[in-house]
Amino acid sequence: MFTGIKLRANPTSDQKLVLSQWMGCARSIWNALARLSVTVRLAGIKLTRSS
Repeated sequence: MFTGIKLRANPTSDQKLVLSQWMGCARSIWNALARLSVTVRLAGIKLTRSS
């Protein structure tokens, strides 16, 4: 069974800065959507996917 891949990265200082900024943005978006999800659930709004 395939369970995953282990990778190792050795970024330069500039690459570390860019990765840190990217992860901060991704975290902000994740937190905003998590807050929205809780708000919608508490308000009793049913969300559906549109095609």
